[in-house]
Amino acid sequence: RPWEKSDPRGSTRSDSREPFLQKPSPGKRWVSLSVGRDAGYGPREIVDALASGGGLDGRRVGTIELTPDTSYAQVPEEFAKALSGSGNTVSHGNDKITIRKVEAAPEPRSFAKKKPPFRDKRR
Repeated sequence: RPWEKSDPRGSTRSDSREPFLQKPSPGKRWVSLSVGRDAGYGPREIVDALASGGGLDGRRVGTIELTPDTSYAQVPEEFAKALSGSGNTVSHGNDKITIRKVEAAPEPRSFAKKKPPFRDKRR
């Protein structure tokens, strides 16, 4: 289905779930932005917000993952280290966007249904 994406494990996930954040590229870190697809943001707007509001060269932004209410982007480690612990707020158009470091990538969800324990019905 076009609204579902497959992850590297071969299972599918709906767009409303948390993204499967891969291990960042060498020299990069994940950051989260407080806006997503529902606010009209796509990859181009995320790069623009990081470049204009965050002072980052747009060509240095790596992989971007979007959810309905949050976005994730890979940025250089020095940019991520410069962010304060509670996040930095930048203006993009009429929106105030909070950019935060993602300390650890969320564990991918297990999409396989768990089987109940085997019970021998012959007794």
